[in-house]
Amino acid sequence: MQSFIDDVCSRNGIAKKTISKESLNVLLQRDWPGNVRELRNAVERLVILSPGTTIDISVLNAFRGTPGQENADSLEVSGTFQDFKERAEAAFIKKTIRDI
Repeated sequence: MQSFIDDVCSRNGIAKKTISKESLNVLLQRDWPGNVRELRNAVERLVILSPGTTIDISVLNAFRGTPGQENADSLEVSGTFQDFKERAEAAFIKKTIRDI
């Protein structure tokens, strides 16, 4: 898992990140029907959505949002990587403003 995180950070010029034990345990318990590709895509989204240097459970919980939640659209894998980053940033900013 950490190798996926390191690769995403390196490819995208993001400071090195780690994953909390709690988040890692949740991901390891999940069924990955898309196998390695699905896991890698999920890790990439988590790295992008994590504002700090650790992928913690709060980011994972936001990522696991159910359809119909405001942030669900930002997590869809469609369009370009830049499109995804912009949707993720917008969702992050809206959530931060709501939590103030």
